[in-house]
Formats: sequence, C-alpha cells, structure tokens
Amino acid sequence: MRSTSPLKYDTNGAENLYVSVEKPKETNPVLYEIKKKKEDRKTKKHVIALMVIIFALGLTVAFRFASITQINYTNHELQQEYNEIQSQIKITQANIEGAMSISEISKIATEKLNMHKPLTYQITYIDVKIEDQTELADMVLTRNIDTRAWYEKIFDNIKLFFGIV
Repeated sequence: MRSTSPLKYDTNGAENLYVSVEKPKETNPVLYEIKKKKEDRKTKKHVIALMVIIFALGLTVAFRFASITQINYTNHELQQEYNEIQSQIKITQANIEGAMSISEISKIATEKLNMHKPLTYQITYIDVKIEDQTELADMVLTRNIDTRAWYEKIFDNIKLFFGIV
C-alpha cells in the first residue's frame, strides 16, 4: 500500500519520528515534459468543456428571457385589443339604449315612416267578451286508475312475488 502523505513514519529510530519524504522527480526530463503536456491538455479540455456548458446555459437563459418577453408583448397587444373591444361594446350598448327610447321611436315613426297619432274620430273601440275558448280534443286515457285499497295492493304484490295466482 502506497502512502500519499509527504511524511513517512520512521520505524528505525526509537523515538518514533516522522521523516519528510519527497516524491522522486522524473529522471528523464523529456518524459516529464510529455507528462506535463498531457496533463495541460486534459486541463484545457476540461476548461473548454466547462466553458461550452456555461455558454449553453447562458443561451438557454437568454432564450427563456426572449420567450417571456415575446409572451408579455403578445399579452400586452391582446390586452389593448380587449380594451378597445370593450369600449366599442359600451358605445354600441349606449346607442342601442338610446334607440330604444320612446322619444326616439316616436321621432322615427313621424319623420321616416310618415306616421301620426290617430284623431279621435279614427279610434274605434271593440267590446271583447272574455270567454274560455279552449276546446278539448278526443282524449284517450292511457293510465288506468287503481281503486283498490292499499292493503289489497300489497297482498296482490306478495302473491305476484311468490307466484301464487
């Protein structure tokens, strides 16, 4: 088992001291440089990958912000259109209420239709007798009225249930 600690326990001495042990340097400087370049490439790849991830997250946030802004803009336009339609409805209702007044109807009748109020000699009163003029058609009753007493009905239902004739 290898120890990763730079201190090593000295078992030779009686005082139980820890002695500093340094990692041996690569004996070949070319191999050391190659190993260092590999580690640098690996580190650069990690940094580039993290930058790509951060950039993608930034684009995602920007896209979401743009989508929300577009939805708010559309919502604002629809709200303005709704308010315009509401005001048009109120104006139309006011026009309808004004057109339904008695004075407006009278004005239209006299000016456009050339109507006038009848004179007293033009009015004729008719005496109408109120009579019930409802006529009964030939009616056929489809329901028979049972005139038996309640206990007779129960007794007949019991006999019917048990199959007694």
